[in-house]
Amino acid sequence: MICSTKPVEIERDRLPEILKTLQISDFAKLNWLTKPLRAFEGRTPVEILKNGNEEDIEDLIIEELRSWCSSVMEEIRCSTTNS
Repeated sequence: MICSTKPVEIERDRLPEILKTLQISDFAKLNWLTKPLRAFEGRTPVEILKNGNEEDIEDLIIEELRSWCSSVMEEIRCSTTNS
């Protein structure tokens, strides 16, 4: 558990720095931040981050990691069957 009294504000302040480190285009970043997510009742990541609910932000991160892992596993499956 995070012990800081204002963990969400600190992370939100670091968002530009975090986005800079991602190895994807600015368009891809913007697309993800503004894409309604089914798992969050159609809310976008921007809405979730603005809301500042720490539990929702953690759920967002977990959900996106699951999605990313599924994509990577699918790519691996496809590349091994096409080889």
